[in-house]
Amino acid sequence: MVRVDDDLYVRSGYGDRAAWYRATQRHRQGYISASGIERDVNFADADPALGDRIDAAYRGKYLRHGAQWLEPMITAEARATTIRLVPR
Repeated sequence: MVRVDDDLYVRSGYGDRAAWYRATQRHRQGYISASGIERDVNFADADPALGDRIDAAYRGKYLRHGAQWLEPMITAEARATTIRLVPR
């Protein structure tokens, strides 16, 4: 999960093959818990125009951990799964 401006985004490093991602597309809502914050959220489509900014946020978060963690998150396949988390 990364932040761009005031919004949170999540991507699947496994593309649309990941079961959790497919579930977000079916149910369009869920619950997240991260960094001590717990929220009910809706899963919204991300604006494709933000793709480069979201990539940059992933680079900032994962680059220090190595390419094996970063590269899957900035592929075209992962980009196609970008979800914006909207608090309910």
